[in-house]
Amino acid sequence: MANAASMREEAETIAVKALGFVAADPELLPRFLAITGIE
Repeated sequence: MANAASMREEAETIAVKALGFVAADPELLPRFLAITGIE
């Protein structure tokens, strides 16, 4: 079983990849920013 540190690192990697995916899409990015209140 993976330890907590490696699980956290894997979760962070997945989060960065997901954010990159959203940021690369000109339709998804504005919606994401609006929904999260970052806009």
